[in-house]
Amino acid sequence: MDQQETRVEDLWFSNDTLVIRAEKKLFRVSKSLLAARSSVFRDMVAFPQPSADTELIDGSPVVSLHNSAADVEFLLRAIFDSSYFMPPPECVRLDVVLGILRLSHKYDIEYLRRRALSHLSPGYYFTSVEQYRARTMANILYNSDNRTLDHLSLIEAATEVGALWLLPIAYYCASVTGSDTLGGMIESGNSGRSVHKCGTTLPDLILGNVSVSRFLSMPSTGECQHEEACNQFRFLVLSNVFFEQINLGSLVFPLEFWDEAMWRVMGTKMCSPCHNASRASHTAALEAFWDRLPTMYGLPPWTELETMRSVTMGEST
Repeated sequence: MDQQETRVEDLWFSNDTLVIRAEKKLFRVSKSLLAARSSVFRDMVAFPQPSADTELIDGSPVVSLHNSAADVEFLLRAIFDSSYFMPPPECVRLDVVLGILRLSHKYDIEYLRRRALSHLSPGYYFTSVEQYRARTMANILYNSDNRTLDHLSLIEAATEVGALWLLPIAYYCASVTGSDTLGGMIESGNSGRSVHKCGTTLPDLILGNVSVSRFLSMPSTGECQHEEACNQFRFLVLSNVFFEQINLGSLVFPLEFWDEAMWRVMGTKMCSPCHNASRASHTAALEAFWDRLPTMYGLPPWTELETMRSVTMGEST
C-alpha cells in the first residue's frame, strides 16, 4: 500500500471483501453486495481467484477505478449505508447527486441512477412554463455560492449520462445568471462547449425578453375605459424596465419577467380590458419562448425530451 494512501475506515469491512482504490483513497467492501447492486462490479468479482502476482491488501484483491475519489466515496456510501442517499425530498448536496449520477450510470446501478435523477428533476425539469414559474428555491440544489458553475456542472453530468431533459433549464439558468462567469471562462480559455453554447444564445434571450415585455408597448384596446391612464402607466413601467436593463446592466430573464405581484399592481392601475389584453399577450409570448427553449440549445423538442425521461425513469407504458 502506498504510504500516502488512506483507508476510509467506515467503508472498510472484514468479510468477503474487495479493495477499491480511487486516487489516494482505499475502500474495502463486500464483493457480494457490490455484485448484487452492479452488473459491472459483478463481472469484476467473477474473475478467477487471485494469482501470485495479484495485488492484495490485507488479503483482499485490489481493483483500481479511474474516477475521482470523492465520487467513488459518494457511490459506495450510497450502496452500503441506506440512510446516506435517501430519495427526495431529502436534501442532498449537488456534488453528491452528480457524483452518484455519473458513477451509477457508468457501473450500471439503476436504482441509484434513477434516485439521483429524481433529486435533479424538481429544479431542472418542468412540463410547462406555468410549472417553471411556480417553482420555489427549495426545489433547486446548489453546491456553492456560484450558481452558474453549479448549472454548468449539472450540464456536464446530465450530458454524460444522456439525461437531456434536464438540459434546457440548466442551460437557460446558466445563460441568464452567468454573464460575468461565462465571459471570464471564455477569456481565460477554460471554457467548453456548454459555456460557448450559453454565450451564443444571448441574442435569443434578448429577443425573448422583448417579446414577453411587448404588452407594455401595446396600444389601448377599443374597449379601454381610461385610455390616458392606461397608456401613462404602461409608459412609466416600460421606462423603468429599460432603465434597469440598459443603465443598470441588468440581465435578461424572459421566463421570470412580470410576476403575479406585478399583475396585481397592474390590475389596480389599468382598466380591466387593457389588463386582460396585456396578460393574454404576455402569456402567449411566454409559451412561445418556452416552446423554443430546447431548440435554442440544440436539443430535441419538449415532447421528445419527455419521452426520454419517461423511458429512463420507468414510467413509459
